[in-house]
Amino acid sequence: MKSINKHEVELDDESVIRVVDMLSAPKSTPAQEVSYNVFRFDNDNRMVWRIQADVGTQDRNPFVGLTIQEDGQLVAFRWDGGAYAIDVDTGKATYSYFAK
Repeated sequence: MKSINKHEVELDDESVIRVVDMLSAPKSTPAQEVSYNVFRFDNDNRMVWRIQADVGTQDRNPFVGLTIQEDGQLVAFRWDGGAYAIDVDTGKATYSYFAK
């Protein structure tokens, strides 16, 4: 796994996990679309999964970046400062810590 930039990570199988920028999404954009904005794409650019997080979407709280920790764990950060460990196989996001 290697970090390409703060919005994209390439996995060993050449698939990519990408944060889609939703900070400037129009107010009419559904909250779930804004809040669940991390995707894994295979090497043919087909969607493998969309992030699954145990948080509400009423506050339109998008993910804004990704990082790989020293132990190899992929972490995604939300606008509100929450950091979530990401299971790269399933897209399941588990709250880890407050990063702000």
